[in-house]
Amino acid sequence: MTRDRVLLAAAMLSLCGAGAALAAERMTVITYFNMTRADEEQVKLIDGKWQALVRDERVALSVADLANGYVEFVDEGTGGGKEEISAALFLAKDKAPMLAVLRITGSSGSCPDPTYGLTTYTLEAGKLRAATDIVPKVPLGLFFENGYTPQESGPEMIPAQEYRLGYKLPRKGTTLEAFLDTSTAACTLGAFGDQLSAASRAAHEKFLANVRKEPVTLKWNKASGHFDPPAAAAPRSGATVP
Repeated sequence: MTRDRVLLAAAMLSLCGAGAALAAERMTVITYFNMTRADEEQVKLIDGKWQALVRDERVALSVADLANGYVEFVDEGTGGGKEEISAALFLAKDKAPMLAVLRITGSSGSCPDPTYGLTTYTLEAGKLRAATDIVPKVPLGLFFENGYTPQESGPEMIPAQEYRLGYKLPRKGTTLEAFLDTSTAACTLGAFGDQLSAASRAAHEKFLANVRKEPVTLKWNKASGHFDPPAAAAPRSGATVP
């Protein structure tokens, strides 16, 4: 091979490398989020706005922060219910991506009864696959004061469906927040307290008075590609939720 051809080959390899680097840079949170959605539900840039297809209608993303790797939009649904969808992109030390998608589904009933669905994905062979070991278990005892725990039975029982573990994805930074959502219990006491027995009403008041309002933080560990367990007070209850 002549010297000119060697130089040409080197230049072509350089261009290929630059093209690959450029392609990698274009992989945004929307790129990865679209990997979790059907072809017809892809988020697309239309008339200068990022939009998602929801129930056969285009919905503008309420937040499309590509610089910080975060998107958010709302599916108003039907019958008064709605679903808030957010996604955040995290990078491990080797730049391997991890996508967290949070779906908060609201209720159309008289009291809020949200559900929190947090799914994490890692990239394998060019495809995102759900990974169940990214977020550690969060003990419920971290959210109660003075050693209080909801009773499993008896007059002080608080139905398990009246509280739940909730999450909030970070728009900036890499810290995931977990908290105890007590909106259903608060609504039960506030809106229907006069219909509760005296024991149940007192139990709800005691429950709400002993809930810690501060969230528990789960810090992203770039080296391991997982969130670290919460660095908080020792659990006061053995109960855990996924």
